[in-house]
Amino acid sequence: MNILNISEIEIAWLAGLFEGEAYFGLDKRSKKRYLNSTSPPAPFIKIAMTDEDIIYRVAKLLNKKYYIPSRLTKTGKKVFVCYIGDRKTLIYLLPKILPYMGEEPR
Repeated sequence: MNILNISEIEIAWLAGLFEGEAYFGLDKRSKKRYLNSTSPPAPFIKIAMTDEDIIYRVAKLLNKKYYIPSRLTKTGKKVFVCYIGDRKTLIYLLPKILPYMGEEPR
């Protein structure tokens, strides 16, 4: 099931970009907010850079929006951020990009 209109080349491009520039994490805030929560931590991908054209392309490919935090870099440049946190997109995307990701050195 292709929930995104995204080609294999675009998946490979995203994988390379994410490997070098993105942060893959688990959002554990729900556990802190609700002491009796049984929901697992929520996975997410966050990418931030000063190249708006690249972040725009990521957002467009993944049907997401991007935002500009109020902070600037030390050299005064704007930072553009795209956050991918919905499970439906991640369940589709993560297995697709995994074959293009590098391996940990032994």
